[in-house]
Amino acid sequence: MRVGGRWWAMGVLVLAAGGCLEVKQTPQGSAELPASDTPETKEEGDAVGAGDTLTAPDVATETVEDVKTPDAVESCEPGEQRCGAAPRVIEMCDGGKWVAAAPCPDLWVCEAGTCRAETCGGILACLDLCEPGDPFCNLDTCKALATATARSDFDKLQTCVEDHQCSTDTDSMASWICLTQHCPVSGASCFYPSHGDDSCLDIIACSQDCKGDQECSYGCLLDGRHSAQMWATLLFICLEQSCKGKAGDQLVTCMQQSQLEGGPCASAAKGCYTDSAKP
Repeated sequence: MRVGGRWWAMGVLVLAAGGCLEVKQTPQGSAELPASDTPETKEEGDAVGAGDTLTAPDVATETVEDVKTPDAVESCEPGEQRCGAAPRVIEMCDGGKWVAAAPCPDLWVCEAGTCRAETCGGILACLDLCEPGDPFCNLDTCKALATATARSDFDKLQTCVEDHQCSTDTDSMASWICLTQHCPVSGASCFYPSHGDDSCLDIIACSQDCKGDQECSYGCLLDGRHSAQMWATLLFICLEQSCKGKAGDQLVTCMQQSQLEGGPCASAAKGCYTDSAKP
């Protein structure tokens, strides 16, 4: 048994759902790159006198890119690749000079001049793209393209899923609940690059304040503890699937009713509240 290929989507779907969800408790289910440094510009002085030192303001105000000397230009051999200043950028040798190539995809990072899956989620994303029976695209090849940390996190998640016999049916809410209940640390470590101390309800309240800003909502998830990240994501996905196509008052009503006893998201909502009650 291996982890289902679409479980990586948990960290992606939540971006579409974040910010528009309202959770009501019921009795029944009570990546900015640092800006490159720019050389300081020297102010022009007064007229040069007999005892003054002559300066060249036009040269002093040029940027590093404008001033090139043979020693400052790095040469390279055809076919060479290296990682650029940004984590996901690969540079290739072209005509003896380094030029930026296409960046690595999401969940991947440049390592030793090659794009590699940065997280366990990147391995799952790779698997999701593989066609059944493809000898060149499978679990082994996807893991070979991952960082050591990503491979380790994937193995931990796979072991937990097998130990607890969680279903790999990604369309079954029971399989998501099993993963969230039994594998919160390995699951969250696979899907999210970091975590904090917030509870599940803290994440939801934070996401509502984001008012639909996806980056803001994702930041709310990164502030949650492992179990909170899993329960909040599970609830977001359930509500997004259950209330698809609805808007306005209909959407609000659907989300509230979905969390009531007997509703499709009652178990997810109860799990979120239970997690939030923990110290």
